[in-house]
Amino acid sequence: MEGGEGSFRFFPSLEKIRVLEADNVLHLGKLACLKFLEWAHKNPKGVVALPTGKSPEMFMKYLEFYRDHWTTEAVQDELKSLQLEGCASFPDTSGLTFVQLDEFFPLLPSHKNSFTSYVRRLYLPLLKIPEERFITFDFTDPSKNLLDASRQTPLLEDSDYVETFPNGIADLSLLDRTATDEQERKQQKVLLKVSEFCEAYEEEVRRLGGIGFFMGGIGPDGHVAFNLAGSRH
Repeated sequence: MEGGEGSFRFFPSLEKIRVLEADNVLHLGKLACLKFLEWAHKNPKGVVALPTGKSPEMFMKYLEFYRDHWTTEAVQDELKSLQLEGCASFPDTSGLTFVQLDEFFPLLPSHKNSFTSYVRRLYLPLLKIPEERFITFDFTDPSKNLLDASRQTPLLEDSDYVETFPNGIADLSLLDRTATDEQERKQQKVLLKVSEFCEAYEEEVRRLGGIGFFMGGIGPDGHVAFNLAGSRH
């Protein structure tokens, strides 16, 4: 794609995938939105994973715009110019399954800044994806307990967050070392549960056939997700 919307640049000797350069955040959001809608049209029962934060803001704005103006002459002309005329109507995204990428822990999933809350507040209504097709790290929701789905009991209670981690910090070294006091033993017990859940979560994603459409955010310093410069992972 060339001109004001951005341009493709591909370096066969350096890059294994095509690199799309956009002129600005607005253009990037538009291009990402159109690519997603093209994929959703072809994969109405697919599995999608989208980011939170500032990265997807323009992506979501354009989703709303195209949803509300899809049949207008201007949008239809644009779709034809982009060779997307196969989408006669706005793609039905209600059949998609949403996979949560990550979560802040031990932040309660009901907290307004949690990824879980973000998805429920913004993505699910926008895409009309029902709660039962939201694969999440909400450990307090009995219906989301991948370790004990038959009993419908929550993996963790609110107290496991608030009382077990009073300072809001999870020491992951407890997964590999001996706890030194009662508080650490409580934290270790919770962290081991969460670790086991994460393994089951990965298996559930594999069972679904993997993620069909993935969009990750990138920070101003170039970091992807929580992999900040200088981190060991």
